[in-house]
Amino acid sequence: MRIPIVCALCWATLAAQVPTFRANVPVVLVPVTVADSKGRFVDGLTAADFALLADGRTQEFRLDSADAVVAPLAIVIAVQTNDLSATANLKVRKVGSLIQPLITGDRGRAAVIGYGDATVVLTDFTKDPGVIWAAFQRTAASQGGNAARQIDAVADAARMLAARPASERKILIVVGESKDRGSKTKLADALKLIERDAVTVYAATWSPYETAFTTKGTDTPQSTGNTTDLLAGLGEIARLAKQDSAKALVKSTGGEDLSFATLKGLEKSLSRMGEELHSQYLLSFPAQQVEPGFHTLSVRVLSRRGLTIRARSGYWFGEIPAPKE
Repeated sequence: MRIPIVCALCWATLAAQVPTFRANVPVVLVPVTVADSKGRFVDGLTAADFALLADGRTQEFRLDSADAVVAPLAIVIAVQTNDLSATANLKVRKVGSLIQPLITGDRGRAAVIGYGDATVVLTDFTKDPGVIWAAFQRTAASQGGNAARQIDAVADAARMLAARPASERKILIVVGESKDRGSKTKLADALKLIERDAVTVYAATWSPYETAFTTKGTDTPQSTGNTTDLLAGLGEIARLAKQDSAKALVKSTGGEDLSFATLKGLEKSLSRMGEELHSQYLLSFPAQQVEPGFHTLSVRVLSRRGLTIRARSGYWFGEIPAPKE
């Protein structure tokens, strides 16, 4: 089993490109998104424009721009598939054909999982756009009930991504409500798993209020209950005072949360994610003489003001302790 860290690349693999770092040690990958005040992605920055701090100390790093990043994408798309997601998923199933051209690109691979009361693999990693499309068709089927074990699904997705080659950039896209419903895995434990393997989390979240009323009548699934029952169930969700797990995952990993209510809104969200993934800078450095545990990261752009910089808040080094009961 490889060293459990953000990425198990040996720095020796990059030695020919980065002669100043020749130690055979794990590498910390830090994808960075830079946008201006209007949300447009900024290109053309060099290593001299960035400052990277690890545990509060300035860290020497290598920089690859979007044009130079050659690592293909490995993406897990986790779609909520319970009764409450029925109307939202009538929209979700229509965007399967967009995943390859907008997000993975020709060299990337995507896996699709559904989550309700359990995590179900709808397709393992594939480059075949037809297989991805077919997996999205199956997201319209419900597992039944109101459970939406989002954090459990995140942990399962992290394990799938951990098994991918270390040379791939690892992405998780969560499509569902912003809050978990019934997971056994604690959010902190799921975060350790994704921090270990440099997984960036994006979310396309929806509100059951909005999606229920932006679905065409011909698309609305048949219900065994009545409108009063439906609204009562939606009201119960609205009153949940749980932590917004999707936003917490996104913030910790440097991704973005883009909500949608309509098919056009979902298509726009996916397009934005794809544009960002192919516009990022990639900072990397060897994890030398690092103690096991969590280590903080901070990225700044020194040369310009008024920019929005998003990057992961830290990385996990060493074996992850077993969750406490």
